[in-house]
Amino acid sequence: MNGLSMKEEIRLKKLSRQRFGIVFATTGLILVLTIGFLVASNLLKAYSINFCLQILEQEALNTKNNIDDQLSFFQNDMDILAEIIQEEDLSSPHVQKLLKTFEDKNLISRIGIMFPDNQILLPNGEIKMSNGNRTFDELIQDGPFLSNAEPDGANSHNWILYYTIPIGEQPDIKGLLFGVMELNDIAHSFNIEVFDGEADFYIMDPENMNLVLDTLHGHPGHSDATEGHQIKEGFYEEQISYDFAHGHSGLTAYLSTSLNEYLYTSYEPLDVNHWFIMLSVPESIVFDEAEYTKTVLFWLGIFESIVLIIYFLWILLRSKREMKLKEYQIQHIHYMYNVQHILFDAYRQQENISLSLKQIAAETKARSVLLAAIDNNKVCRIFSSQDSPSIGDGKQREKQLAQALAEDMLLRNTAYIASAENPLTCQDDNLKKMISQFGISQWMAIPIEGQAGRLIGVLAAINTEHPWCDITPLTSVALSFSMALYNIQAYQTIEKMGTTDSLTNLWNRNAYEQKMKQFETVRPDRITCVYADANGLHELNNSQGHAAGDKMLQCVANSLKDAFENGSVFRIGGDEFLVITDMEEEEAAAQAAAAKQNAQNNGYHVSIGTASGDSAIPAITIVKTAEKRMYEDKRLYYMGSRDRRQVR
Repeated sequence: MNGLSMKEEIRLKKLSRQRFGIVFATTGLILVLTIGFLVASNLLKAYSINFCLQILEQEALNTKNNIDDQLSFFQNDMDILAEIIQEEDLSSPHVQKLLKTFEDKNLISRIGIMFPDNQILLPNGEIKMSNGNRTFDELIQDGPFLSNAEPDGANSHNWILYYTIPIGEQPDIKGLLFGVMELNDIAHSFNIEVFDGEADFYIMDPENMNLVLDTLHGHPGHSDATEGHQIKEGFYEEQISYDFAHGHSGLTAYLSTSLNEYLYTSYEPLDVNHWFIMLSVPESIVFDEAEYTKTVLFWLGIFESIVLIIYFLWILLRSKREMKLKEYQIQHIHYMYNVQHILFDAYRQQENISLSLKQIAAETKARSVLLAAIDNNKVCRIFSSQDSPSIGDGKQREKQLAQALAEDMLLRNTAYIASAENPLTCQDDNLKKMISQFGISQWMAIPIEGQAGRLIGVLAAINTEHPWCDITPLTSVALSFSMALYNIQAYQTIEKMGTTDSLTNLWNRNAYEQKMKQFETVRPDRITCVYADANGLHELNNSQGHAAGDKMLQCVANSLKDAFENGSVFRIGGDEFLVITDMEEEEAAAQAAAAKQNAQNNGYHVSIGTASGDSAIPAITIVKTAEKRMYEDKRLYYMGSRDRRQVR
């Protein structure tokens, strides 16, 4: 086989097939790009037309709404002014001042009052004869009225619209208020910004098909909107006629004889005089962007073909790197899972924290990994990946290092990587000293945060085998350690609540029963019990209230704790206490008597019984013996007070 093994030959054939596949795929993609370019060119042309019509349609609607609003404001202003001055002397200075106020407002270019004798009062107080085509009597017959476009009586080259409204009501009409709008002002008031300002703006009167306003030709008022207009294929003249007749909006394209090209047009009905607003843009403007895009697409296709060839060469190298990366990611996820799984029940088995730290040490190839739990800015617990610390000379130095790491993290509160060569990265001076003292060459540390971002611990990998530039192995398990520390604290809190009496802070009956069960399997050589009962608690509660009774119980509890510092003191009932100690019975009796005397000095009386026994006597028997002796002491106490009804 030409010196090649079967395995190597198979590998070469596989590589050859991969190369052929890459060449074939590249050629196919270039062919697809070419076909796609041709299809895209046609689609782009159709898209440009549709996009143009959509823009024109939206802009025509916006312009229609603006014109309707402006004309409505114009009419409302005139109506308001007519109502204001109808009670005034129309020739008074006050009326002239009001006319000046409304002049040049909105689209009003001129304003005045026409009197029945066809004379006109202007805002400056000038009175002159009307030079319009209609008399006062003719205008009165129309009531409030907005005219069609017509030449200005003062300047026949200027086309205007005017609005008239009677001042007063028949038969007491005092005059006629009129306002004039110049068509050129309307055209200038509504700038059409679409297509870089190349769109044209028209107002058409469908009754005579004349253009009231025409920004394309610049001669509004007399252009025939149907003259020389050939409708483009795909649009229908019947539809346009129907829309104009019924006041519907629509789209069309027609041939302009003046521009010798098609104009794409959108039209919308106005709320005034049944007019239509029209916006148009030349076809050349529409396709300008499409032609530019077509050229860009062509060269983009050439560029993409070259890029594809380079890409397929590069993808072979990239796939190899990706496989390595995916393998690392899988390993990292497995590592995170292992740490989380080990920490799951760390609140009950805290040795699992050390096991999880060993996992981190293996992942980071660190000599040691420390977790310092922090409470009130002080280290309260230290966990290590090492069963026997090798840093410095044991646990003490490990504790010092943990405290220094914690103080440093309190100052910075952010993850970091540091080395002995760059000790300035340390924020805490004690940590700087310990770097050389403990033989630390490099380390990385992260904060473990609890609720509200509070620092509850520091996780640090010390003396890693290789320098790290990525701290992900620690940050990726930070949440697991945060939850573990939180669960430990919560478990300890719950455990304490379940075994501690909240009033006296002594062990409660649950703790007592656990102690008795423990004695069934693990029993010291001697047990001495002191059974105590607070006399008169019930009567004290009834006479002085429960606060006084609570104070009594706390006093008895403190007396017993002070007397038996090395023993276990329980509150096993409402007024019953039990002490378990390894003292000799005589010593325990003496201490119990001292506690009894201390309570008596504070005004309280306690009955006490003691009993002791070796491991041959069951613990519960010793307790019952002490209880029996306590009741005997209580009986004697109440006999001495001559009130046997209080024996409890």
